Amino acid sequence: MMGGNQSAWTQEGCVGKGVDIRQQLDSAYRENIRRPNENVDKNRHILNQIINCITFCETNPGL
Repeated sequence: MMGGNQSAWTQEGCVGKGVDIRQQLDSAYRENIRRPNENVDKNRHILNQIINCITFCETNPGL
């Protein structure tokens, strides 16, 4: 922000009345990190279940 001009960072007509673009960018940034992290968590859970199943089958071959 140059010279402390808050209005340079605020778009009243385009994005909504008095919405700070920095807050929108920060929110979008957090969302873009959260979504892939959720996918990683789901994939990790599924992979863990597969590994547990394979381990169980290896230790109990007669079942």
